[in-house]
Amino acid sequence: DCVLFNAAPGTFRLFECDSLDENGMFFTHNTPIGLIVKFIKRFSEAEVFLLGAQPVCVTLGEGLSRELCRGLEELEEFILRLDKDHVLRYTGKDN
Repeated sequence: DCVLFNAAPGTFRLFECDSLDENGMFFTHNTPIGLIVKFIKRFSEAEVFLLGAQPVCVTLGEGLSRELCRGLEELEEFILRLDKDHVLRYTGKDN
């Protein structure tokens, strides 16, 4: 989700949902994040986090900014490296 958390546009941050203060944050969806988290926790034993992206702006109808697209590319590379490291660590195979 896009979240205003006073960082450079295109920055991503992982938030622990138990400690989110929704009053001090802006989310781009109408459904409160806390409600979604409660629903997931009620029907699973999963730990729930929110991956927030700092947008340039949140004007309705605006596409993704260059900064956010660049941040998404960096995030994708990071996740792919994590996945590869995980496979190597636990299987000894380089997939």
